[in-house]
Amino acid sequence: MMHSANSVFLKPIVIAIGLLVGRPVAFWINATLIAVWLYLIWPLFTPVYLNQIYVVFLMILTLPALGYAYLTLIVGKKINIGLLIACVFAFTLGETYLRLWVPAPEQRWSAPIVRNGQHPYYMFTGAPNSSGRMVPQQGGADDADNIYRLNSLGFRIERPLVKSKPEGEVRIFVLGGSIVFNGAPLAKTIPGQLESELVRRGFSGVKVYNFGVVSAVSGQELALLTHLLVDYAPDVVISYGGGNDLHSPYQYDPRPGFPFDFITVQTGTQALARGLDLRSALASQLFRSRVIALILAPRMQEVRLPIGAIRRAVGYRTPEWESATIEEYGSNLHRMCRLGRAFNFKFHAALQPLIFQKSPLSDTEANLKFGDSDFASYMQRLHDRALIVFHQLQAEDGVDGACRFVDLSRIFANDPRSLFWDFIHVNNDGNATVADAIAADLAGSFLARRTP
Repeated sequence: MMHSANSVFLKPIVIAIGLLVGRPVAFWINATLIAVWLYLIWPLFTPVYLNQIYVVFLMILTLPALGYAYLTLIVGKKINIGLLIACVFAFTLGETYLRLWVPAPEQRWSAPIVRNGQHPYYMFTGAPNSSGRMVPQQGGADDADNIYRLNSLGFRIERPLVKSKPEGEVRIFVLGGSIVFNGAPLAKTIPGQLESELVRRGFSGVKVYNFGVVSAVSGQELALLTHLLVDYAPDVVISYGGGNDLHSPYQYDPRPGFPFDFITVQTGTQALARGLDLRSALASQLFRSRVIALILAPRMQEVRLPIGAIRRAVGYRTPEWESATIEEYGSNLHRMCRLGRAFNFKFHAALQPLIFQKSPLSDTEANLKFGDSDFASYMQRLHDRALIVFHQLQAEDGVDGACRFVDLSRIFANDPRSLFWDFIHVNNDGNATVADAIAADLAGSFLARRTP
């Protein structure tokens, strides 16, 4: 009986050894290629989102590799050599084509940190003195509308901005992420439409400046305000957001309160010090290939960066982690309010609407794809907690009238228009609704004592 049990146990091992012994060099090269590929994509098997599209993506990445591995095992030396030559030829052909005839892809995840204006405290702005094209979903009427231009500081401001404020100017700064930045043309951004609405209401001296920075979170707004904007003597500072603070730790750098994708800076520093883990070091070299970069583009961050280890360290998606995310957002708003008292400006925080708070959804909005049910549940849950924080801040910091904390998250309730083009961004019409609501609140609060 003992001998029979040992035979059953050893038989698979003997078969495996038989398959490997005496294999040609081409087999081992093929096996190494497969092993490196599977090692490279291994982090993708613990995804942030798990939906049908992601499952298909994983199958596309893994099934050809497994099929290739199976073939290398069952065929002989000549076919192994043929497989290797075919693989090298296909890779070389793809690489040549992409490099000669296809423009280099834009950095999908870390463009704000890697490519744009970089700063030691508020991390990044847009690229100074640059221009670009707004996404067509924003709603620009023509090509000219869709062009945006950034000033020497990297902001979407097309009028002179000087530290000595002209007499009679009521200077309003709007901080936020891409939702503040976006609009086609500039006059259709939230700051642009806010100025138009206030002027329409009779506040002719109002000038509204757009300090939206794509991907920025509230901690970066606080740093920007502290290290730059207070020198420009604002009368009112508006922080319009919340969405980036909630979703950025879920999708990118998971550490609550960290700037968007700060892990990129950290990994780069470690690379200079030769402190990268094996997978990140390997990925940093393999991603020089345009073929590999194209294939893995949808999940580049998870492959290239040690984000899994950091998620485990911070207790990613635990109740404690969610609490820390909300606390950081609330604390940053509180600090900006305190800064306003120190530098004599009024502070206005507005909690932005997300698609999860809109009803009814248009057909276009209902068909948008973003995340999965866990992500939607997380965003709704943290929005509800952010709303509690806003009520607390208004009761404590807003009592003297120097700061206001206003919930605009339900502004699109009972609005049948198609406004959202993803879960966080709205088109020009949505910007107008938000701007009108902020203008009404300012006219009844901070600007009420001024003569229209």
